[in-house]
Amino acid sequence: MRYHVMDNVDGLRDNLTGLVDLQLNQHSTRLNEVMKFLTIFSTIFLPLSFLTGFLGMNLRDMSELGWPHVQPLTIAVMMTVAASMLMFFKRKGWF
Repeated sequence: MRYHVMDNVDGLRDNLTGLVDLQLNQHSTRLNEVMKFLTIFSTIFLPLSFLTGFLGMNLRDMSELGWPHVQPLTIAVMMTVAASMLMFFKRKGWF
């Protein structure tokens, strides 16, 4: 009788360990999905932030500031960069 009870306790302990491992694995998978999204988001906005910071300096000697239609051109370049990066990530299956 004693061995039967100990065998049942060992079986229940193994089941509980498996359930805890499953729960930890689910949390880890969710954390990986969130980190992947944040990495893609920051990767897309890094070149956009660079362009905004570089062209937003408003220096008098920047010849680009006198060009006609420089603002719509800059916005178009930024949108093209973001769209091409999104398409790249979609093709790779990352997003």
